[in-house]
Amino acid sequence: MIEIVLDENGGDTFLDKSRPVFAIKVPLAYDLAAYQTMARQLIEKYAKTPIVIIQADHQDFSINLFALALFLESCFVENKIECAVFKVADSKKATEAYKPYVALTIALKYVMRLISEDVKMIYKEISGLGYLGLDIRNDYLADKIYLKLQGTAPVRRLYAETVSEALVCAGILKALALANTGASLEAEVKIQQPKQALNMDEIIIKIIEGVRPWIN
Repeated sequence: MIEIVLDENGGDTFLDKSRPVFAIKVPLAYDLAAYQTMARQLIEKYAKTPIVIIQADHQDFSINLFALALFLESCFVENKIECAVFKVADSKKATEAYKPYVALTIALKYVMRLISEDVKMIYKEISGLGYLGLDIRNDYLADKIYLKLQGTAPVRRLYAETVSEALVCAGILKALALANTGASLEAEVKIQQPKQALNMDEIIIKIIEGVRPWIN
């Protein structure tokens, strides 16, 4: 996983050495697909470079979205990049803004691991999310798991009838619980057997869509 560094020091140096700079000179549409395309270009170009500095020449560039895109693309493109350095004016402010995206990244990594597990383990893991502060109840007669995240916002309800939908619910709940956004969610997850074919890209997109309104 590529480490993200928010550095207040200008120029093309990091840790007292000059580093290659990946310059983004064109505006990106404010959607993840555009950021992923650019992130893939960076990874492919500097696949064997441990540290890369990223500079954007337009105000609408989102460090948070690009960092998320780097994580996603790095999972599928072989590389040896250890660190992506973003030059910022205020590292403390940038770090606070980035924290919710760290939570989202952790949740996505968790779900991507679960996708490869058997269906029994998937539902066992979902039932074990109580360590996040979730209220969890198993209804063994109805083959359902009820999960509740108590926050300050009005309650939003999620329903999962398939394994894919269950993974989406788990990802959204984990991300928002870690991000401490104040979201209130109640999820009803139907336990299904057997495991269907899962579309990882679709699951990832739906998790991000469910989380981003709370972290933008």
